[in-house]
Amino acid sequence: MIGGTKNEGDKGPASVVLSGFDPAATYSVSILAVRFNGSATARISEYTVAGASTSEAKTIYTGMKTWPGDDADFSPFMVSYTSVKPASNGDITVNVKAIDTTLACDGHISALVIAKE
Repeated sequence: MIGGTKNEGDKGPASVVLSGFDPAATYSVSILAVRFNGSATARISEYTVAGASTSEAKTIYTGMKTWPGDDADFSPFMVSYTSVKPASNGDITVNVKAIDTTLACDGHISALVIAKE
């Protein structure tokens, strides 16, 4: 998580660098970001994925006020990228930026899945 202070502007990005990937292969990257007991619109996290190139930015409203039950649909709390090619050294970098909504300024990553395509 990356945290800022509301009304002081966006914070980050913070980066997670993952290494050891085959530079000749492509991967799918999925990010889950959920903040339980959080207002649905108070927090926005923005993501990019970088390797040989940098992806487009995608956002998630991370707040989930109450647990929706055992068959919960978490798709609103996920972003996915396909055809991610690692950098020449085998690195894939996941960046998260906390967007200041004037209510909060937090960036979250709850889970990260990377799979070879």
